[in-house]
Amino acid sequence: MTPEVDPLWQITIRGSDPPDSDPEKGLKQKLGRIITEARDGGILLEERSGQLQTLKPADIENKVALDQKFSRFSFEEMGRYLQDQTGSQFTILSTDHYVICSAGNAEYSRFAGGLLEKVYSEFHSFFAESAAIRLRQSEGPLPVIILSNEKDFQEFASRQHPEVNFEDTPGYYSVRENIILLRDPFPGSEFRTSSELRRQMARIPRQISTIVHEAVHQLAFNSGLQTRMADNPVWLSEGLALWFEPPAAKSPLLWSKPGQVNAVLQPAFAKFERNRKATIPLADLLQNDQAFLDPATMPVAYAESWGLVSWLIRHERQGFDRFLLSVGSRKPLIQISPEERLLEFEQSIQKSLNEIERSMISYAAKLRIPRQ
Repeated sequence: MTPEVDPLWQITIRGSDPPDSDPEKGLKQKLGRIITEARDGGILLEERSGQLQTLKPADIENKVALDQKFSRFSFEEMGRYLQDQTGSQFTILSTDHYVICSAGNAEYSRFAGGLLEKVYSEFHSFFAESAAIRLRQSEGPLPVIILSNEKDFQEFASRQHPEVNFEDTPGYYSVRENIILLRDPFPGSEFRTSSELRRQMARIPRQISTIVHEAVHQLAFNSGLQTRMADNPVWLSEGLALWFEPPAAKSPLLWSKPGQVNAVLQPAFAKFERNRKATIPLADLLQNDQAFLDPATMPVAYAESWGLVSWLIRHERQGFDRFLLSVGSRKPLIQISPEERLLEFEQSIQKSLNEIERSMISYAAKLRIPRQ
């Protein structure tokens, strides 16, 4: 998939403060590409940093297409942008595809950079096996911020997304900001060697899983596999990230490749086989995202999403690829009805839900957690 060449737009927007008698007061300028424009004149703008801005008609003072093409920030520009958000005390580490802005331990930052690059390589290699899926390389460096402790992590997260509770969260990917946010699990610690850091990381496999999981989300939205701000099924986004995430204790980076049995989720998914049916009906999982919003059903929703994606990859890869292509073509800010969701899935997989459920019951019975 080759990204379209878009013009660079200069959008002048009105600030929240009243301009008083000065018409120029409160005006701000944004540079980016217009992702979509509504009939009423509202705009979804992608800035060069990758951040998405939803601008209402009343926000827009003027817009001008400049005589140059849109491009994402260079590595140097991204580093400056991230430091503007965090502070000059944060250090910048650049890898082949990432810019990491970190207040954490230097060894941890390097470890995270190596793991992110490994995930990047495996993600693209996995989809290169498909005859239908053609991903693109990221248009610019992918941004990552590492906070040095829980307090700073929570404060930064609440500024990015005040509507979300990130308690007991090692990290997340922000679709709007296009940034992975991580916290250093060893605040104040110093490690003399990478081997010393690795031994400590091996004791907290959840941190490895989180880095991999959030990296997959970011890669899906920067490779053309999924479209940001489109109506992406949560089961698909989470199931794919969960399929990639299981750590591998004996690997140098404590992770080696996707597709290992998820030891955290396998016990819940095994109930599929014991009960001879899904705890959350498959139709419900496919048609809406409600199970992910209720704390009572959320763990099962994650387990079934992982199991469904795993089954699709192992047993219905061509149908899964067709489904991914269909979802990837969705447009931002357009809702898909439950009926359309279900029809899209069944037409892609070309099996009834009853057939799929019977096969998944048999599949669930065969899954075993590997010995580490």
